[in-house]
Amino acid sequence: MRGIRKEESDAILRLADALAGFVREALAGEVKMGTLLAKGKKSGYVKEV
Repeated sequence: MRGIRKEESDAILRLADALAGFVREALAGEVKMGTLLAKGKKSGYVKEV
């Protein structure tokens, strides 16, 4: 992430890490996280790539 100040990149990395953990738990079978992931996909906030 060249060109981004350290404070800004830290926040972006923390967000990406949190989202990755959320998706990992949902895919591992955690029911509540799976429900939230399905809602996010349905509403368009989360897209599978």
